[in-house]
Amino acid sequence: MGKRPLVRRRGRGGMQYRVSATGKVAPAKYPSFELSENHDGTLLIVGAGYSYGQHTDVNWNLKATMTFVNTNYMDTYFGVTSAQSSRSGITAYNTKGGLKDLAINSIISRDFDRHWSLKGVVGYKRLLGDADASPLVDGLGSEHQFQFGVGLAYKF
Repeated sequence: MGKRPLVRRRGRGGMQYRVSATGKVAPAKYPSFELSENHDGTLLIVGAGYSYGQHTDVNWNLKATMTFVNTNYMDTYFGVTSAQSSRSGITAYNTKGGLKDLAINSIISRDFDRHWSLKGVVGYKRLLGDADASPLVDGLGSEHQFQFGVGLAYKF
């Protein structure tokens, strides 16, 4: 038996589309793909965003999204099987797909030159539905999810 490949040939993925203020629909620059194979689930992320300063050295983006998932995805991250329950003492929990969360994110970027930039991100996500009701969230975590970060980026 050989090693399990890091990335298998079967693929999951999606394409992001942008709609301009004039109503023009175009594919986004970067499609997203699920390569981890941690779940067999499906996500549908619907959102809207606003960008300011795209042709200057400071760029600010604001994006609001809602995420819909199927039962496989929800079970992987928020379900508790009876075997897991007996090992952990956490109540068994079966999930159904549906609306998982609402989120808002803001990113600011300051370009120093054509290669280097400083990035900052802050975001908030509110878990909903079966994700919020999961004993993993209700008893051990929080339905309020915050993110923040600062990073230095280099473009080749």
